[in-house]
Amino acid sequence: MWLKAGRSLQIKWCDREADHGEAQARQESSVIKIGGWMTDRNLALQGYHRLISARLLAVKSPQFKKINDRHLALQDHHKLISATLLAGKSSQFQKMSDRHLTLQERHRLITMGLLVGRSP
Repeated sequence: MWLKAGRSLQIKWCDREADHGEAQARQESSVIKIGGWMTDRNLALQGYHRLISARLLAVKSPQFKKINDRHLALQDHHKLISATLLAGKSSQFQKMSDRHLTLQERHRLITMGLLVGRSP
């Protein structure tokens, strides 16, 4: 079975049960370079796309400058910091937009983006 990720990368998933453990161990530790940005093979790319989209929206939206959110979990901060670092190194995300985010998700993610921007 083949799982295609992007245009130039193909990952072959192991079909034989005997090789499954070894393949899984390699998969857990491997990092693949794709188009100038780094991503862990086991991270949900859709989640990164949504966070990066919201971060780019935040940069262009002066109306959110005064937003703060004290209810964000530490895990959310870490996820957004990772996504922001990826976005900063990737020209392919400069034109990206996500039409599937709800307004509530955008507000929450933009808030996280602004908090990350103020964080040392």
